[in-house]
Amino acid sequence: MKNVFKLGVMSAAAVLAGCAIDPSQCNTMNADAGMFTKARCDIHGGYAHNVQQKQLTLEEEQRLNALFREVYAAVEKEKSEVLMEYRNKQSEYKQLNTALQNLLGELEKRTDGNKKLEQEIADIKAELLKMESDRDPVMIEKQAELESLRIRVTELEEVFIQ
Repeated sequence: MKNVFKLGVMSAAAVLAGCAIDPSQCNTMNADAGMFTKARCDIHGGYAHNVQQKQLTLEEEQRLNALFREVYAAVEKEKSEVLMEYRNKQSEYKQLNTALQNLLGELEKRTDGNKKLEQEIADIKAELLKMESDRDPVMIEKQAELESLRIRVTELEEVFIQ
């Protein structure tokens, strides 16, 4: 009878021990886990809990990745808009410059040797030439800032990937 009682106590202890499993102990990649550990993890949902946790982590990473992609798209859109605006301004400037050159050419023909007018026209032409060689610093600066922002976001994404 004592042996039956001992066997009953040991069986109850084994059953209770089988119930007490921490989901962190349930790793499907653990080749050293025993048959009872694997059975406990399977029966008591340890594996399911780990799958659920990994699924939540994956969903959070996907949301974060979507936000990064959204930022990249916004930066690229802004860069292309700035570039298009810059090209439009260049085109407008070329049209204005051509019209101004034509006007100055006509005015030069009509100066009738007036040195003061000839000098004024020459000064305007020199200023136009200088302006042609200068690029729009605001647009160039904005492009550089956007590229810097894109690089910083890429670095930030690399930190979160690790």
